[in-house]
Amino acid sequence: MELTPLRKGEIEVGKPLSWPVYDRNKKLLLCEGFVIETQNQVEMLIAGGLFRNPKWRPTKQDYRGDRPASETDKTPAEKQVSLSALKLNIGESLQMQSLTDQNPERYYVKLIGFVEKRSVMVNTPVVDGAVLLMREGQAFVMRGFSGRDTFAFNVNILRVCNVPFPYLHLSYPPFVQSTAIRRHNRIKISLIVSVSNATHPEMADKLPGLLTDLSLTGTMLDARRPLGEAGDTLAIALRVVVGDLDAYLTLNAAIRNIRTEMSEARPEPVFHHGMEFLEMATNDKMILQNFVYTKMVEGI
Repeated sequence: MELTPLRKGEIEVGKPLSWPVYDRNKKLLLCEGFVIETQNQVEMLIAGGLFRNPKWRPTKQDYRGDRPASETDKTPAEKQVSLSALKLNIGESLQMQSLTDQNPERYYVKLIGFVEKRSVMVNTPVVDGAVLLMREGQAFVMRGFSGRDTFAFNVNILRVCNVPFPYLHLSYPPFVQSTAIRRHNRIKISLIVSVSNATHPEMADKLPGLLTDLSLTGTMLDARRPLGEAGDTLAIALRVVVGDLDAYLTLNAAIRNIRTEMSEARPEPVFHHGMEFLEMATNDKMILQNFVYTKMVEGI
């Protein structure tokens, strides 16, 4: 995607944006139609570097409502939907990232509920047991996944509440930017695992390995020695953390190919094992899906 820097005069306070806005790493910051409330927000966003796609075709969206724009105005992978169309469940995890902080952290919050066209309610972020200090008017991008789609929308804090518990009223988004996830999409990762060869009991000793990419259907497994031959089944034990969930999984996968890599900088060979996941338990599949989708969301 080709991006061009945004000039200060292209963003008007109180008026909906005519295009999505990205940072220098091509991560979506502001959806088309988002309204920036104050000049101070504009100044801080511009200082951090903003970009837009010059080839973007503005949609004919009525920003007074939340009717999705015509699909003909969207790229194939993206669409605009209403928040209610996502059918999110109460307690759903959302990622929250400030649009105005110089070094924005990502926080995970739970959806408490929403009143259509009025407000979205989430708990106030908590870090190391302490409730974060939030200010009314702060702008955030909210990210998450629903079904096979990732989504993002922009909000401002309308009200900070502390009774009966700390929670936030956020502005209701005119629409949500949704992107379909292909089943074979892979995430880059560096995850240490323990591996044993289930096909050959004589090779059953557990050996260390490193997952360098991961999808719902397979992974790349690196090791200092061959872990088997093409067709062998490996049992891969790994730990994944998804929000508040800390889970240990053992996934069976078949070796589909093995590639050896050597270089002057790395005299010891590294063996790259292309793995395909075999049938897994429903609970393990759900945990893996949540982990992969969450990492995808972090990369948006």
